[in-house]
Amino acid sequence: MTEVSTFTEAQADHLKAFLSAPARPAGTLQYEELAGFLFAVSSVAEMIPPNEWLPIVFNEGEAGYKDPAEAEAFFQALMALHQWVAAGVADQSSTLPPGCVPSSDPMANFGAEAPLGRWARGFVAGHQWMGDWWPTDLPQEQAEELSALLVILPFFTSQEFATSYAKHMDPGRSFEELTAHVLAMYPEAIRAYAVLGEMVSPKPEDDEPAL
Repeated sequence: MTEVSTFTEAQADHLKAFLSAPARPAGTLQYEELAGFLFAVSSVAEMIPPNEWLPIVFNEGEAGYKDPAEAEAFFQALMALHQWVAAGVADQSSTLPPGCVPSSDPMANFGAEAPLGRWARGFVAGHQWMGDWWPTDLPQEQAEELSALLVILPFFTSQEFATSYAKHMDPGRSFEELTAHVLAMYPEAIRAYAVLGEMVSPKPEDDEPAL
């Protein structure tokens, strides 16, 4: 049984404030981007340690902690988010964390400040960073599923991206109708990506020598 992991709105607010502060280096992932990034990183069969992905969070720059207390508070909130995301992947209940809830108006989920759009951009960055973990020779059914998910989950990164795929996805719908349809599919697409990643990514090698 997966250990219950909690992540609170207060922790989300702390990460949001810390990551958006002027002391952070240019290109630092914003909270929603971090959440999407960690989801992609966690959706493989092996846990990737924080020391490998943390430099990405700060765009390879210095975090700029003002003192050890600030650093500790950040890491506590960061690891709570990481563990919450990983727990959702493990028990196939992945969902969007606090602060990333989409707008009920589907078209409002595009744009640089839209929480879902930011989550989607972070997801894309994480999937690209984990590219070597995804086999290039998947069976046709899994390859087609991954291809579909890599349109749905990045859909809200920008309206330009969404428009480029709209005419291929469902020519019979208006763009506004298609956007609403994609938003409705989003919760299941998140779970499906995590399940597929755990299924097809390379399994950790056994450290013990074979007899």
